[in-house]
Amino acid sequence: MQYDKVLDVCVERYGEEEAESSAIYELYCELHSRVKLLEKVANVARKHAVEDMKFYERVDFLQDKLRGCRWYIPAGSGSRTCHLGFFFQSTLHNMLCYPVYRLGIRRAKKMYTRKERAFMNKWELVYMPSWLEADDSTVIWKKKPHRAGILWQYLGEDGKHSTHNKWCYEFLPTHDEIKY
Repeated sequence: MQYDKVLDVCVERYGEEEAESSAIYELYCELHSRVKLLEKVANVARKHAVEDMKFYERVDFLQDKLRGCRWYIPAGSGSRTCHLGFFFQSTLHNMLCYPVYRLGIRRAKKMYTRKERAFMNKWELVYMPSWLEADDSTVIWKKKPHRAGILWQYLGEDGKHSTHNKWCYEFLPTHDEIKY
């Protein structure tokens, strides 16, 4: 969420005087809820080996485990109750797909070497595919001119780049927002 957009909504809703404090509170609630949700995901991941699950299995499993969870956002005049329904579906999906090795779980951190973690950060990967080597010369994606525009081709298991190979990867939620 961007501050300017939230501020515009708060100006319409509360007026000029209360808009800025309301916008800051809304952003605080959003950030607090995301942190709490990631803490809850980390607690579930500590008890269950979610890093071994496939992409959709992990999301479904985490949603089932966290379905009834609630947390509270402290405020000056009481508190605000939040739950999974608080998030937009896309935001919730991105939070549940958060890389397990970044959740502060020792066994997940030990899954990858420092070089592999740096490689995954560079290429916005959630996990390292078993067939991929963490090498500085490895290019995960590249542009290819096409009459309809530019196509993005991804490195496949066979060592060739293709647009269809994107399905072999699990990228961070910010992957599509990167300016190439």
